Amino acid sequence: MDVNDAASKICQLYHRFNCSKVIVETNNGGDFIPSLFAKIDPSVYCETVRATKGKILRAEPVAALYKNELVYHCQHFKDLEEQMITFSGSGSSPNALDALVWALKYLSENASYVDPDAI
Repeated sequence: MDVNDAASKICQLYHRFNCSKVIVETNNGGDFIPSLFAKIDPSVYCETVRATKGKILRAEPVAALYKNELVYHCQHFKDLEEQMITFSGSGSSPNALDALVWALKYLSENASYVDPDAI
């Protein structure tokens, strides 16, 4: 799948799941991606992030969410789960794992919690 096909698929999923934004890491040449989304579907809101820490350091807060049982998967994600248990900090970039880290980082920083005692 080339980058245009991938961006088109992401735009379809954005609408299918009624997303509020697409988060794009712009390191290593990804600066063109927001303009690609704007060309394919201007209604897709794209937020850019830039990695300033290594993958392991960036993933530590997300690992803590799992350790504290604040995250669970509602179905099996074979490729992602394989990356989660095998990534050692070197070798090829674990794209699914990296996407998970950015998504959970965003969600955990922007979550609103309801105190069950307040209901």
